[in-house]
Amino acid sequence: MVPPAIVFFESLLPYGLTCLGCHAVLWVIFRYVLPSSGPWHAAPNFTAHQTIALFLMIQWTWNGFFGEDDEEDMNVGTNSLPVILRPSSLGMKMARRSMAALWIWDIPVSMLSSDMSSAMDALMHAHHLGMLLVTCIVMGWLTFGTASENYPNPVGATLAPLFFGQVELSSIPLQIVDLFHPKKSAAWHEYMLSRPMLVSINDACRQLFALLFLAVRGIYFPFLVFTIVIPEFWDALGWTMMEDQTKYVLPIVTILTFSVAFTLLQMYWAVLVVNQIYKALKGGGDKKKTG
Repeated sequence: MVPPAIVFFESLLPYGLTCLGCHAVLWVIFRYVLPSSGPWHAAPNFTAHQTIALFLMIQWTWNGFFGEDDEEDMNVGTNSLPVILRPSSLGMKMARRSMAALWIWDIPVSMLSSDMSSAMDALMHAHHLGMLLVTCIVMGWLTFGTASENYPNPVGATLAPLFFGQVELSSIPLQIVDLFHPKKSAAWHEYMLSRPMLVSINDACRQLFALLFLAVRGIYFPFLVFTIVIPEFWDALGWTMMEDQTKYVLPIVTILTFSVAFTLLQMYWAVLVVNQIYKALKGGGDKKKTG
């Protein structure tokens, strides 16, 4: 089995440090290079975070829809395993990138810049910590036992492009919406209000986010969980019992538990989005984004 420490330093650390390094460079630019009259000067940390997050969401979504497995990497003698327990070069790469970005850059930086007393921010951080645990499982770090020559014992790597890639589609416009949100950054919100073009961009992104979130997170995500994830993992759990492959039991049960929890969370956020749409249609919306 490839030791987690080796995987961390060889593949996770470079990607995570790249995100962190770019964040530091952007922070310096926003704080000391660009004119001090702009909102980037008042909120350099938040501005840098949103810039990098926008790029990552585009990259991950693209990989989720159009990325392909390396067939040579897949030839590791695992055809006898259930599909969700087989390695996937694309899935493993996306899990590594997600873990690296969350662990080294996003979670530490977000905790420094967000209001942890806010229930919504605290819920988002809990969601990210849950994602971190899931990426550990996908990469096989919680599956104890003999591994293949080229991979540890992944769990759910074949589904990673869906959940670490495709479902991030709605997160692309969300980065713009968050940038101008008054509770996220008062400076950027005031800057936007004085520029009609930015107001139009923000309104368009808000509408696009709402539509994509309801379609991707409110419908597509639960559909994947209840038609693919739960049935496939439940069948795999039965296989582990028949084949005495108990090393997979804990990761499979954990994935099943978190898939249901994440689905309920997505549906809760979807209800909040629907509520905001309803208020806007009634003329009583206060232009606030939820979720």
